[in-house]
Amino acid sequence: MKKINILLLTFYYPPDLGPAPLRAHSMVGALLKQSSGDVNIDVITTTPNRYTSMAVEDDVNDFREKVQIKRIRLPSHNGGMIDQSKAFAFFAWQVLKTVRNSEYDIVVASSSRLMTAFLASLIARQKGSSLYLDIRDLFTDTIGDILHPKIGIFLHPILGFLEQVTFRSADKINVVSPGFVNHVKKVAPGAKISVYTNGVDTVFHTVKNKKRAD
Repeated sequence: MKKINILLLTFYYPPDLGPAPLRAHSMVGALLKQSSGDVNIDVITTTPNRYTSMAVEDDVNDFREKVQIKRIRLPSHNGGMIDQSKAFAFFAWQVLKTVRNSEYDIVVASSSRLMTAFLASLIARQKGSSLYLDIRDLFTDTIGDILHPKIGIFLHPILGFLEQVTFRSADKINVVSPGFVNHVKKVAPGAKISVYTNGVDTVFHTVKNKKRAD
């Protein structure tokens, strides 16, 4: 049976903190569980960078059976929008260099601010791979709340175009909220859409049940 090569792009991955890395880690587990044959998964991510106080001294790369985690060490940044843009540009450039000589059957991306998904679409198109997108936020909807209105008005058409190109190139799109479905359908009418939410940690079920008992 032919080995299936999968590329998973995610800007955040454990031991980084927050729901994004945990979701990406769960996706790797699901891919391994659902793969019936021989599979190889390349995870390309960053070293923990969400919090400037968090530093990791471990090896950049982590090679395990069927899963290779390749971490890109970003230049130091303070977390502002400009710094984050520079950090992602560096990440994207390093990703393209890393995958240059690799072939993939499937490209998967977990993305909130669109650009990781757009990068995945470029790679999938270049490699002739199937593309699966996990969309955690609708950046074109939220950009107006993040940027100055004048900047937002300028960037919105550009981001809207990138979103359209990205979504329409995907073989399957998952969203984390049913409220995202209509937006995706408007951008990519022919898209195959699924909804897998982040869910609720079991600890909250315990708290809720305890309150009922009281």
